[in-house]
Amino acid sequence: DFAAKKTFDFESIDRDYEARLAEYKAQVAAAEAKEEEPPEAPEGLVTDETEEKESDRVKARFIESKSMQQQVLKEMMEVFQSSRAPLQKVSSDRGDGPTHKAIRSHCRPFLEQRGSLLLRHQLRKVSNLKADDQLRRGLINVSGFGHCSPTVLDAPNFPNQTPGVQLGGRIYFPQSEAQLAQFMEDPARFLGNPGPSPVQLCPAISVVGGPLSGKTSLAKELAQRTGA
Repeated sequence: DFAAKKTFDFESIDRDYEARLAEYKAQVAAAEAKEEEPPEAPEGLVTDETEEKESDRVKARFIESKSMQQQVLKEMMEVFQSSRAPLQKVSSDRGDGPTHKAIRSHCRPFLEQRGSLLLRHQLRKVSNLKADDQLRRGLINVSGFGHCSPTVLDAPNFPNQTPGVQLGGRIYFPQSEAQLAQFMEDPARFLGNPGPSPVQLCPAISVVGGPLSGKTSLAKELAQRTGA
């Protein structure tokens, strides 16, 4: 109903229709006065006496047309969803300006990540156990990043339980769930990064504190976390 009111001026439609109907009735009266055949009613003009307004008929046709369009869109969305294509519904009831703005907002990630649209469907998570087994059997190879994360350059390579990512016979090892989500979302952004530096940095950590302050416990946790 809101979309119909934004599309049509119902008062103007009723006014024009009443003028056309009055003109046609005058033509019919003039033909009857001359005992002539009355003219045919113009297309779209309802001559039967009815309380229904022309604006109501226009609104009904508009709603029927919108319902058919919605049905076609629903069927098209089902086809796209079966193909795993991303969909986003944008309301167009608020006018052209807000609609175009919403479309640009939803399309921005696809334009920025258009290089990853095809790669994203080729990614596959691989558990560490399965990755080690496939590497040992020669079914896949380590990527140019080695066991370092492709998302962060020259970051320390700490032991982690984050699954690896297989792409085109290569295995990549993000170091955290956040890095895994970044790589899965936009792999093309990181594949062009330079490989890790051949210089291995081994920082020394000194834990200082008073007696019974937890130096040993902290040192053990650091050692376990960093693989020292």
